[in-house]
Parts: sequence; C-alpha cells; structure tokens
Amino acid sequence: MKKQLFVLATITAIVFTSCSKEKIETPQTNQPEEIAGARGGGGGIVAPIDLKKGLLGLYEFNGNLIEATGKLMTGSPNGSVFYTNDRKGMRGRAVKFNGSLDISLGNVPHSAKMSVSAWVKYDSANAMASNFITSQSDGPRFMQVFNQYYAYNNPTSNPNVGSGAINNQWHFLVATIDGSTCRFYVDGSLVGSVASPDVENLTTAMYLLGYGNTMETKWHGAIDDLRFYNRTITAAEVQALFNL
Repeated sequence: MKKQLFVLATITAIVFTSCSKEKIETPQTNQPEEIAGARGGGGGIVAPIDLKKGLLGLYEFNGNLIEATGKLMTGSPNGSVFYTNDRKGMRGRAVKFNGSLDISLGNVPHSAKMSVSAWVKYDSANAMASNFITSQSDGPRFMQVFNQYYAYNNPTSNPNVGSGAINNQWHFLVATIDGSTCRFYVDGSLVGSVASPDVENLTTAMYLLGYGNTMETKWHGAIDDLRFYNRTITAAEVQALFNL
C-alpha cells in the first residue's frame, strides 16, 4: 500500500511540474508593429487596424532622409540639412527647415485615392502662405498661413480646408482624398472636408517639403514621420496613427 501511494505521489508531482513548466515557457506573442484595434461604441475592440496596409512610404527623419520601407527614393535636399528634437524630445529625430532648405521626394505614386500624414511644428505665427508639404501634381498637401494649417488637393490651393487657429507646438496632420473629396484631420480629429475631384492623370508625382511660397522664400518649421498611403485611410486609422 505504501508503495502504491509513493508511485501515485510521484506521478502527481511529475504532472504538476510539467504543466507549470509549460505555462512558464509558452512564448508571449506580440502584435506586429502598427497593428491596433478600433473600439466599438461599447468600448470593446471590434477589428484590427493595419497601419502598414497601403503604406507607400515612411520618412522618419531620424538623422537622415532615407525612406524606411525601401519603396521610395531617399529625399534630395536643396540646402543644408539640420535635425531637431521630435515631439517626444528625442534629439535629432525630426528635420528642421530654417528658411533655406527644401527637400524633393521623387516618384511618389499618384492616384485618385491617397492619404498623407505628418507631425509638424511651425516656427512663426506670422508666416505668409507657405506650402511646406506639396505636390507638383494633384495629391494631398499642406500649407501654413499665419497660425493656421490648410489641407488641399490641387495645385491652385483652392478649394482647401483650414484648421482654425493653432499654436506652434507639434501637431499631427492628415489629408485624405478619395477621388471627389479632400478631408483634413488635426491631432486625430476631422476638422473639415471639401469637394475636390482629382484631375491629374499621372502615375507618379514629385513632392516638395519646406518649399514655402517661392524658391526664395521657404518655410520655417519642422516635420517628422511623414507617411504616404495609396488609399483613403479611415477616421479610425487616423486616430490610431495619432496614438502611435
């Protein structure tokens, strides 16, 4: 009897140890980077959001002008390039425009459905109209006029959507087009939309950063984490990007 009890106790100990070890050594799986969850009205996560879907390009400006996904060209500067602190205070992780620099981004794929996002910070609220992220064809773009930002789609800058008065801290801007409408988001929230059909029949476009209003009068400010999408991202995706 004692022998049977000893065998039973031994088997129980082995099973318990095996189960405990399995629990400890089970690898913890992490979600892929930039996969978030949209929340439903009840607060529960209803669907995953893949922020890499349709991502044409990402310029992080972490001390260089290299495009992070390898899909687009490295930026080509016209003037000396300087870097500054990003929105989190990390040194040298945002590109600085001091009025003597613009950067060309070549061969950005163009389509009627696109989105462009970036973190931006202007230097002066007295700036005249300055196109600091602009395209040489149709395509989402941004302009500063005094203490406001504007988003628009066509080369004439009209029609456009304004942000209203905004301070010179870091702000997250997103402009989307869907073939008929341009929408403008600031810090994750929609501030307005305007009818703006896509009229250019191009496959690629040149984007210019820090251009200002002429080649002689360039923008003063900083840009970080510039993204291009080949689709119209949703309001939930805009919010997810803002929260990264």
